[in-house]
Amino acid sequence: MSAEDQREIYGLRLLIEVTAVGRVAEQGISADDGKQLSAMAKATLAAANPNTMDDYLELDHEFHLSIVRLLGSPRLSKIVENLRDQSRVSGSYHLAERGLIAISAAEHAPILSGLIAGDRKLVESLMTKHLSYSLP
Repeated sequence: MSAEDQREIYGLRLLIEVTAVGRVAEQGISADDGKQLSAMAKATLAAANPNTMDDYLELDHEFHLSIVRLLGSPRLSKIVENLRDQSRVSGSYHLAERGLIAISAAEHAPILSGLIAGDRKLVESLMTKHLSYSLP
């Protein structure tokens, strides 16, 4: 994928994924969903090193999709999944090259805290920064 393609996907993720996660914060999440997402965030952080990159990418993918799925919109979830898949194809391995795996994984905890607090503005801001790692 070209750098232009990657920027286009990033822009779409900002419009769709960031907004979706903001909506989740606004609607609130259950204690059970919070516990499940917390376990996912911890597992992603534990896998955040170049030797387990495939595991990290899968866990990261599932963390993000699990949040979006809380909206109960299969179509929206599929769109976000498609965009995330395209981001992965375009070279998520650059996180390892740039030494950003652990930093990216550590951002899941504050995103989850914002979701639990119901702070849409904070969550959208954190997600925007978090997604910037997908840029070339």
